[in-house]
Amino acid sequence: MKKDFPTRGESDDENENYECNDIKDLEFRLAHDLNKLQEVSTRSQCFTQHQINLLKIILCSGLYPQVAISDECNTFKPNSDQVFHTKRKGFLVLHPTSVFFSQPDLLQLPDNDMTEIAGHKGIMSSKHELLAYVSILETNKPYLINSVRVPAMETLLLFSNTIDTNRNCSRMVCDGWLELTFAHADEGEQVLISAILLRSLWQNLITSRLQEKSHQRRQNSDQSNSKLEHDLTEKLAEFINSKIVYSIRRIMTAELKHLYVGQLSEPNTEFQRMIKSNQINHHPIKGGIIVNDYLIYNCLQNNTSIQKQNTSSIQQHCDTSFLDSFLKKLQHEATCEITSQESGSLQKEIISTSQHQFFFCTECQKEFLFTNTEILKHKRNHKNFPKV
Repeated sequence: MKKDFPTRGESDDENENYECNDIKDLEFRLAHDLNKLQEVSTRSQCFTQHQINLLKIILCSGLYPQVAISDECNTFKPNSDQVFHTKRKGFLVLHPTSVFFSQPDLLQLPDNDMTEIAGHKGIMSSKHELLAYVSILETNKPYLINSVRVPAMETLLLFSNTIDTNRNCSRMVCDGWLELTFAHADEGEQVLISAILLRSLWQNLITSRLQEKSHQRRQNSDQSNSKLEHDLTEKLAEFINSKIVYSIRRIMTAELKHLYVGQLSEPNTEFQRMIKSNQINHHPIKGGIIVNDYLIYNCLQNNTSIQKQNTSSIQQHCDTSFLDSFLKKLQHEATCEITSQESGSLQKEIISTSQHQFFFCTECQKEFLFTNTEILKHKRNHKNFPKV
C-alpha cells in the first residue's frame, strides 16, 4: 500500500537532516568570508586560453607519462564510445562521470584548425591535444579517470624521456610511441631548440629550489629564483602560444623493427673519426647521435616503410660537415645555461623562419633546401674538402 504521509520515524529523520545541514551551513559562513570567495570565483573564470594551457602544462609535469591519444576511428558522437590508447595499454574508454563522455565534441578539432598539406599524411594542425589522466580503473572495461586535455606537441617535447629525430628534424618520435611530423623542417628544428632551452631552464629552477630548501645557497637566492621563475613563465607562455602546424600519430608495434637507422651499413671514415675523437656519441642500437640524456639526433629512417637494408644519410664529407655544425648547435643549446640577460624573444625564435631556396650542388649531385648563408658554407666546405 502506498504511503501518502511519512511516518513519525521518517519525519524525525528528515528534521535531523535539515538541522544538520543548517548547522554545517552556519559553520561554513562563520569560517569563510563569502564576499572573498565570490571574488576568487569570479577571478578564476577570467583566465585566457593560453593561461589555462600554461596551467595544464604545469599540471602535466606531474602526471606525465600518463597521457593517452585518441583513436583515429573515433566518431565523437554522444552515444558512441571514445577509444584512447596509452603506451602500455590500448582501447581505454572514458568514465561515464567524465565531462568528455557526455560532450565528446570537446575532443574534436574544429574544421578551421585542420590543414591539408600536399605530401603529408594525417591531419595537420597547431591544436592537437592529448588526454592526461590520473589513473586507470579496470572493471568490466578499462576507464580513464580524472582526465584533462593538454597540448600535444608542447607536452611531449617538454616531458618526454626520449626524443628521436630524423636528419632535418621534420619527424620526431617521443618515448618510442608517438610521432610528430612537421609541415616544414625548419619549424621542427626551431621548436626542438626552443624545447631544449625550456627544459634546461626548468631544470635549473628545480635544482635551485631544492638547494634553497637544503640551505646550500646564499641569501640572495630568493631573488635569483624569482627571476628564473619569471623567465620560465614568460617563455613557456610564448612556447605554448606558437602556431606550429604538425601531425601526430601512434607508432604501431610492427613499425618499431624498421623505425630506426641502427648501425651504419657502410664504414664512413669521417664519421668514424668524429666518434673516436669523442666529438659525437653514436647510439649503439638506434643509430644516430646522442646529444644529451633524452635527445638522439638522426636515428629515424627517412620513412616508416619497410626497407631491406639500413641506409645512412651521412656518407659524404659535405653531409658530415652539415651534421657537425647542426650538432654543435644542438649540443650548445642543451648544455649552455640560460641567463636573464638572454636577448631576443623565444616566440620570435619559434615563428621566424629563414628564407630558404632550392640549391643543386654539382659536386654532390644533390638538391638541398638552403638559405643563402648555408649555400656559401656548403660551397666553402667543398673547397676545404675537395672531392677525391
